[in-house]
Amino acid sequence: MKLKNNNISMAMSIADEIQNEIERGVYSDGKRLPSEASMCHRFYTNRYTIRKALDRLTDIGMISRKKGVGYFVNEPPLDLQYTITPFTKFSSMVQNLGMKPSAIIVSQEKRLPSKKVQEALRLSANDEVYRFELLRFADDTPLAWNETWLPAAMFPDISKHLTSFVSLYDILKKNYKVLPKRINSTFQAVVPTGNEGSYLQISPSTPLLQIESIVKDEIAGRMEYTKAKYRGDLCQVTSEL
Repeated sequence: MKLKNNNISMAMSIADEIQNEIERGVYSDGKRLPSEASMCHRFYTNRYTIRKALDRLTDIGMISRKKGVGYFVNEPPLDLQYTITPFTKFSSMVQNLGMKPSAIIVSQEKRLPSKKVQEALRLSANDEVYRFELLRFADDTPLAWNETWLPAAMFPDISKHLTSFVSLYDILKKNYKVLPKRINSTFQAVVPTGNEGSYLQISPSTPLLQIESIVKDEIAGRMEYTKAKYRGDLCQVTSEL
């Protein structure tokens, strides 16, 4: 049966109502949701619309289905409270929360900067930059997707220092004697691209909190422009800049 637009709209409204109830603690972690039949009665609708609503909550990881039993509320794998300060470092933050930080470099390249990167790092159009795509983990859970640009002239031959990668800042401090300090951050809610969603293991509708930052060293000047996208279903971020 193909749902009409009004059925889809109703399904989304029902999903929002159930999500609000889960977040308020009406249904606690691990608890079974009411049956499809009881939801049909409650919302005055058919089983197909209810299943569409439950599929939505399943897609965003809020509930899971046990065949022949019903739907159950998932326990969030993480609930991180992340505070942005001028000297915040991802690996230290994760360690302070009692978890193991790790990261992988998904891609890296040396290229000319875009107009936005030029302005952020105060470079000319001919000043090359390193661009990295990083996937960061807390324990084994993918938490953040980073796109980072560094001035190539400030960090020559950086690739040879990336063989055992955990913390980019640790590498920069050790090999280039810089002290990264965040001087500006902007926050924006975004949805993941297909590539980001795949790496972060989330559905296309899961919100991300994008933190766009400029970082400098007191002596060398502006040294990093980065866009970090944190999973909104697992992480709350505050700022003390």
